Amino acid sequence: MKRLPMVLLLIACLPALVLGAQIYGNLRWNNASVGEGVAVRIQCAEGPYEGRTDGYGSYSVPLRPSRKCDLFVYFANQWSIPFDVYPSQDPVRYDFDIVRQPDGRLALRRR
Repeated sequence: MKRLPMVLLLIACLPALVLGAQIYGNLRWNNASVGEGVAVRIQCAEGPYEGRTDGYGSYSVPLRPSRKCDLFVYFANQWSIPFDVYPSQDPVRYDFDIVRQPDGRLALRRR
């Protein structure tokens, strides 16, 4: 019976052990939180990782450590220009302001 809790704990921790890295942060638009449900996509060589913001505009995306990935945000019915991120074994924080470029595209400016 003592093995069952250990097996359940191992199963619960397995995604964190497999992925191992995390990129998290906050998104803002016009000095205010973007709110809940904004899509965040991180495109790495091994594939995309996705997440969404919570009610405070915070996001967290677990992924595998990689040399360089591109982070995109889907806001105001369009994807932003990619921003280079570098996931490592330790969690990495990226806070962004979403800004509109003169050509109408959205860009991410790190805070």
